[in-house]
Amino acid sequence: MKSKDFSNWLAALSAGVAPMSPERAGAIDSARRIFDGRGTKTVAAVMKAGAPDAVDGGETATRVADLHDTLQGFVSFVRPAAKKAYIDDLKAFVGFLAPFRQAKLDAFVAAVCARLESGPTGTGTKRATTKKAPTALRQTVVDQYVRDLTAAHTHDGAFRDVYERLKSDRKVRAIEAAAIASAFAFETARSTPKKESLRRIWRRQEVFERASNRFGPKSPVS
Repeated sequence: MKSKDFSNWLAALSAGVAPMSPERAGAIDSARRIFDGRGTKTVAAVMKAGAPDAVDGGETATRVADLHDTLQGFVSFVRPAAKKAYIDDLKAFVGFLAPFRQAKLDAFVAAVCARLESGPTGTGTKRATTKKAPTALRQTVVDQYVRDLTAAHTHDGAFRDVYERLKSDRKVRAIEAAAIASAFAFETARSTPKKESLRRIWRRQEVFERASNRFGPKSPVS
């Protein structure tokens, strides 16, 4: 199966899980990053090229085990309705996750994506590379938006105002948006694009509104 089709299928699973378990939906969304933007590469090819050597473990962060067990449960659940290709790739992905059960999920996804984006390694001369210094996080900006979103999330109009301000604020780069999403919504990797972080923030609000029986407008992320 093509990676983009598998990614879309994971998105559908995530949407179905979100009302019952935002945490599990967030874990599935994190895993989608492995397959996003891989074009026509097959799921098997992505897993073969992206397998990391080792990933740090963690006690408090969402672990690969949480995603593994969630997807393992889906194998038998979706088998009657899904095509064989989807089931086979889902089972293969569960097997791909198994050796890294104790690793932090975001660290694992980042390691796989880094391996995929580095391309195949050869025996020729390596080019010299210059490492860029890590971008400093604007913590005061992050803290202010987390406070504003938390204060406004029970008021539809007020939340939308804060969200639109966040969306257009040039001081909020991808790393700030990811930190805000982690604090307000779901655990989000530092390398997550701003648009994806905004989507997670809005999804957290949608889940709250559904639970309150006052589901509002569709996500304004564009």
